[in-house]
Amino acid sequence: MVVEERAIAGAERAMLGFDTISLAPIDVLLVERKLMDKEEIAWLDAYHTMVRAALSPLVDRETRAWLRRATRRVG
Repeated sequence: MVVEERAIAGAERAMLGFDTISLAPIDVLLVERKLMDKEEIAWLDAYHTMVRAALSPLVDRETRAWLRRATRRVG
Protein backbone atom coordinates (compact mmCIF):
# COMPACT_ATOMS: atom_id res chain seq x y z
CA MET A 1 0.00 0.00 0.00
CA VAL A 2 1.03 3.55 -0.58
CA VAL A 3 -0.33 6.53 1.34
CA GLU A 4 -1.29 9.48 -0.82
CA GLU A 5 -3.04 12.78 -0.40
CA ARG A 6 -6.72 12.68 -1.39
CA ALA A 7 -9.11 15.45 -2.32
CA ILE A 8 -12.28 14.92 -0.29
CA ALA A 9 -15.20 17.22 -1.03
CA GLY A 10 -16.15 19.19 2.06
CA ALA A 11 -13.07 18.17 4.04
CA GLU A 12 -11.81 20.81 6.44
CA ARG A 13 -8.17 19.79 5.99
CA ALA A 14 -5.92 17.72 3.74
CA MET A 15 -6.79 14.02 3.89
CA LEU A 16 -4.78 10.89 3.19
CA GLY A 17 -5.89 7.67 1.54
CA PHE A 18 -4.41 4.31 0.61
CA ASP A 19 -3.74 2.84 -2.80
CA THR A 20 -2.86 -0.80 -3.42
CA ILE A 21 0.37 -1.25 -5.38
CA SER A 22 0.68 -5.05 -5.25
CA LEU A 23 -2.10 -7.57 -5.71
CA ALA A 24 -2.44 -11.02 -4.20
CA PRO A 25 -5.45 -13.09 -3.18
CA ILE A 26 -6.33 -13.26 0.50
CA ASP A 27 -6.66 -16.91 1.55
CA VAL A 28 -10.40 -17.33 2.12
CA LEU A 29 -9.76 -20.52 4.11
CA LEU A 30 -8.29 -18.26 6.80
CA VAL A 31 -11.24 -15.86 6.78
CA GLU A 32 -13.82 -16.29 9.54
CA ARG A 33 -16.85 -15.02 7.63
CA LYS A 34 -19.17 -14.99 10.65
CA LEU A 35 -16.91 -12.38 12.27
CA MET A 36 -17.21 -10.03 9.27
CA ASP A 37 -19.88 -7.41 8.71
CA LYS A 38 -21.48 -6.69 5.32
CA GLU A 39 -19.02 -3.90 4.47
CA GLU A 40 -15.99 -6.09 5.20
CA ILE A 41 -17.37 -8.92 3.06
CA ALA A 42 -18.13 -6.47 0.25
CA TRP A 43 -14.58 -5.07 0.48
CA LEU A 44 -13.02 -8.54 0.28
CA ASP A 45 -15.20 -9.54 -2.68
CA ALA A 46 -14.40 -6.26 -4.48
CA TYR A 47 -10.67 -6.67 -3.77
CA HIS A 48 -10.70 -10.21 -5.14
CA THR A 49 -12.57 -9.03 -8.24
CA MET A 50 -9.85 -6.42 -8.79
CA VAL A 51 -7.07 -8.99 -8.25
CA ARG A 52 -8.67 -11.44 -10.69
CA ALA A 53 -9.20 -8.77 -13.37
CA ALA A 54 -5.66 -7.44 -13.07
CA LEU A 55 -3.80 -10.75 -12.93
CA SER A 56 -5.82 -13.11 -15.15
CA PRO A 57 -4.52 -11.71 -18.46
CA LEU A 58 -0.93 -12.10 -17.24
CA VAL A 59 -0.92 -15.80 -16.31
CA ASP A 60 -1.30 -19.15 -18.06
CA ARG A 61 -4.51 -21.18 -18.17
CA GLU A 62 -3.69 -23.41 -15.17
CA THR A 63 -2.74 -20.44 -12.99
CA ARG A 64 -5.86 -18.58 -14.15
CA ALA A 65 -8.01 -21.50 -12.93
CA TRP A 66 -6.23 -21.41 -9.57
CA LEU A 67 -6.70 -17.62 -9.41
CA ARG A 68 -10.45 -18.00 -10.01
CA ARG A 69 -10.69 -20.40 -7.06
CA ALA A 70 -8.42 -18.30 -4.84
CA THR A 71 -10.46 -15.13 -5.46
CA ARG A 72 -13.92 -16.64 -5.11
CA ARG A 73 -16.61 -14.57 -3.44
CA VAL A 74 -17.20 -15.00 0.26
CA GLY A 75 -20.41 -12.93 0.29
